Amino acid sequence: MSNAERKLQEAIFEIISSEASYLKSLNVLINHFANSPKFIGDFAVLCPKDRLTLFNDVYEVRACSEKLLHDLETRWQEAILLSGISDIILHHARNNFSIFIKYCSNQIVQDRTLKRLKRENTYFADTLRELESSQACQSLSHVLCVDTTA
Repeated sequence: MSNAERKLQEAIFEIISSEASYLKSLNVLINHFANSPKFIGDFAVLCPKDRLTLFNDVYEVRACSEKLLHDLETRWQEAILLSGISDIILHHARNNFSIFIKYCSNQIVQDRTLKRLKRENTYFADTLRELESSQACQSLSHVLCVDTTA
């Protein structure tokens, strides 16, 4: 294998492993935060409107990420030395990535909502710190793409 081919394989593997890591983070966001009993139900520290703002599109983003990772891993299983994955990425970009545009466009609103909740709702702030301290997650900001330190 030439040096250029080795670098290509490393780059492809990095794309696949990055997508797997992103999907893992999305699963933490959904399972640990969005679906937390502390954020859902009659005794939630988060009102339905704020929960919707913070978590609404994440389910679709996860579904898109699952599809992409599935296709990438399927290609990898077909041949451990991949000739390329650009066709897979192009297909997903054309057919599935619009949710990422919507999700990322909502970042400013998510950021403002998260900062407001942390500032004005001590129950939410305490619950968020408790959830973030769990070994199951790094922090909510990692996946929401916002700064939770403010």
